[in-house]
Amino acid sequence: MKKIKIILILSISFVIFIFIYGLATAFDPVYDSAKINQNIGGTLICNAVFNPDIHSSPNVISYLYKNNGIVINLGFGYYTKRQWKKNEQLMKFENWLILKTGGEFECDKLIIGNLNLPTWNEYEFTPEKVEKEKLWNIKNIKSLFGYCCSEVYIKDIKNGKIKINYKFRVDKNQSEKYEMRTLIYLIDRKTGKPILNKVS
Repeated sequence: MKKIKIILILSISFVIFIFIYGLATAFDPVYDSAKINQNIGGTLICNAVFNPDIHSSPNVISYLYKNNGIVINLGFGYYTKRQWKKNEQLMKFENWLILKTGGEFECDKLIIGNLNLPTWNEYEFTPEKVEKEKLWNIKNIKSLFGYCCSEVYIKDIKNGKIKINYKFRVDKNQSEKYEMRTLIYLIDRKTGKPILNKVS
């Protein structure tokens, strides 16, 4: 009888310990990494961290590009409510290298530079930036800027041409009523900066 009590006490203590340990570690940061061979040559080294205790916390990815002994810190990407697929590829246009990655809030961004630049430039395509564009305002498109939940995602990049889909709310009362516009940006050959060229 005494042995049964001891076993029971030990079992309960073990269960309590596991429960407390689980609570203590449930919100620890989760780390991940990947080394992605690039089609243009070199390796993209990615290190990710995710904080599950923060609401809608994104996967934050840091990027290093290694090629022929050169190491360049490209910056960060963010994947909020999206899976990080570990398949990023640098693209080449003229003298520029382009990395597509995620922006902080349901948008994409580009990191653009070349091997001669120690710091690369970031261009995040947010709803705020889209709706400040002169060409967008000329079109006089009705949108409920700031209403949940707009999305700006890059669909294609080819020969310096960037195709983007912008999804936005158009009705205050109907939260599921959205419209979509396609934006075409062209990368400036001299500066590497994406310039809005067309809205359709």
